Amino acid sequence: NQPTNQPTNQPTNQPTNQPTNQPTNQPTNQPTNNILISIVAHIGDFVLASSACAILKKTYPEVKITVIAQKSVKELIVNNPVVDDVIYAPAYDVNSKVSVKLKIRKLAWVLKNSIKVFYKKFDVIFILDSAKASIMLAKLARIPKIVGGDLFFLGYDIKDPVTRYYTDKIVLPKDQNNMHVAIRYQTIIKSFFNIYNNSLPVLPDSKKYYQEVKKLIKNKSKLNVVVCVKGSKNSPHIWNIENFKKVILLIDEYFNHGISFYLVGSKENFDYSQNAVVSSNVYNICGKTSLLGLREFLKLTDLLISVDTGVVHVAATTEINIISIASSADSINRVRTISSKAVSIHKKYHCGPCILKRNIKNFKCKGYLYPECLKQIKPEEVTKEAIKVLDPIYKNLPYIL
Repeated sequence: NQPTNQPTNQPTNQPTNQPTNQPTNQPTNQPTNNILISIVAHIGDFVLASSACAILKKTYPEVKITVIAQKSVKELIVNNPVVDDVIYAPAYDVNSKVSVKLKIRKLAWVLKNSIKVFYKKFDVIFILDSAKASIMLAKLARIPKIVGGDLFFLGYDIKDPVTRYYTDKIVLPKDQNNMHVAIRYQTIIKSFFNIYNNSLPVLPDSKKYYQEVKKLIKNKSKLNVVVCVKGSKNSPHIWNIENFKKVILLIDEYFNHGISFYLVGSKENFDYSQNAVVSSNVYNICGKTSLLGLREFLKLTDLLISVDTGVVHVAATTEINIISIASSADSINRVRTISSKAVSIHKKYHCGPCILKRNIKNFKCKGYLYPECLKQIKPEEVTKEAIKVLDPIYKNLPYIL
């Protein structure tokens, strides 16, 4: 009794008399088994992409979602309720030039995984990141549908040259410089399946780290402010450490030393962050928590002041207040922190956004390592925003030691 013109991947239990043009939360292109999603990027991009995975799980609870991702985000994948499996891609720094050695590693990775992916029988792969290695893998593994956006991943409304390898091109709205990255990810998947659900980013539960990280809080009777002074390697978001030192001193003085400051980051950032230890109430805990442990630690604090890096997007999945210091390397509307408690301090500059030039032409800012656009952001401006957040909390503290 099945209509002969019904798509082969449509659920067979759909009523045959359902109007085809009627809006519905049920998609018209439901996969039968497996979905593969390529998001080979750093922490922040993966956090934002998890919202697209969440939409799929909300619509299809029974579908298995596998992601292609870097090992740097492993902690955000294991036990994540919207990710079932992972294929780890070769590690590389998205802010560095692609070398011949890396190209060889990527090719070896494709050849090694193509047979394994073939036998997993994926129905569709979504290319969220324009990753050529993922597309090559999909071709060799004979995944029936390769889906991605028609415009380049880095904005600028440029037609993406890799779309010639897609079986399905999703037409994205123009003005990609002002379209949030998370919305781009979601639009690709929602448009393909014609679904209307929405979701915020989803991370694994971090409650198991509570007992461990609460010991790092030195004084619960004080305000607790977290500061992240450095992002990932070769990140364009580097605000001079002297600025952070001044912000800490100004805030501490305003609140009559009734604050504890915690410097966070990776173990590799410990020595650099140590330069911001300007008084006895500044504690360097870089490397002392895992990524999810840091997420749980942030829940116990009042404010995060950070360069625009992955930590900011992880923090946005909690209720913490956030001040993000962003360069003009990318459009602020593309990467703005998804939180009602977040403030992004950002200055437009004549040479920005430069993300396309950095990735295609190996462009380096004249002010590298300290971009000129970030030099326009003054410590007093960050301090003013911090006081605005902390003042009401400070006044409601029972007492200050």
